[in-house]
Amino acid sequence: MPPDSTRIYGYLLLGKYDIYYSIVLYIVGLISLLVSSGFILIIATKSPSFMKTYKYLLLNMYVWCIFCVFHLGIWVQPNVVSPFACFKINGLARYFADSKIHLLVYSTYISMGNFIMSAALIFFYKATLLYHHGPKWLTFKWTKVALALILHLANSLYVAGIIYFGLVPSKTIMENPLKYSFCLDFYMSTSLPLFAILFIAYMVGITLICSVIMLKIAKNQASTGVTSRKRIKLNRKMNVTLIVLFLVTVGMGFFPCSVVFVFMFAGFNYTNAIIFFTLPIAVAIPIGDSIVLVVFIKPYRSAVLSCLKAMSCSRFSE
Repeated sequence: MPPDSTRIYGYLLLGKYDIYYSIVLYIVGLISLLVSSGFILIIATKSPSFMKTYKYLLLNMYVWCIFCVFHLGIWVQPNVVSPFACFKINGLARYFADSKIHLLVYSTYISMGNFIMSAALIFFYKATLLYHHGPKWLTFKWTKVALALILHLANSLYVAGIIYFGLVPSKTIMENPLKYSFCLDFYMSTSLPLFAILFIAYMVGITLICSVIMLKIAKNQASTGVTSRKRIKLNRKMNVTLIVLFLVTVGMGFFPCSVVFVFMFAGFNYTNAIIFFTLPIAVAIPIGDSIVLVVFIKPYRSAVLSCLKAMSCSRFSE
């Protein structure tokens, strides 16, 4: 059941800090957007030949990452109205979309869900390489593209379905609803916390599948049918890159979001204080992922260093 509406809003006690929360998100969001856009160009033009399909999977991940960062860091900037399962919009959207809040909720969650799926697709593809005795049709280029599109579509429908049945007007939960706010019914008008169950099943399910594949990668580094020493070395480097990329994405994205949802479900009165720290970390995911790619993939590192060198030279020439 939702918290008693007579309790003091934890949000009202800390709401005066919203401006600082927004400023941090604007800064982190803009940096993340610039990094994501720059890395899309680097991945598209500087990817080594051995990456092949990984190049397009990384491009897919960074495109969805841009949508996700734009919503969370610039456009919506959700803040929890503690102790309720409600969010207040702090971003630019409040100036343009007063009557379209429900659409913002859909686009935000669908962007988040598809970013998670785009990251998982990299591991799903790796699984097809590890288990190379699978069906031959899985090796066809257009089959992989079709499966990726189907998974993204199914993912979008799943997330939209959860939001459709879980989104409720703020006035049904808060006695004095705040402007530019929306609420989630964790119970979806039932006796079970279906929203929390479906959310956990989705997040934990994908994470567990990727974890199993990651463990398989760690145990069988060269298990992709390659024979030459050079190819085995490149394959191992790519495997290590994927493992670190997975850990960074989970650590910066899945874990902080899960913490917020757990405290929201428990009706904690200061969940908004927690999201002050966790959401900027989640918005900075492309920065963390890009650092991983720069460290482990030499062509990307060379491209970034060349760019930084050119910028420093132009500054000195002025």
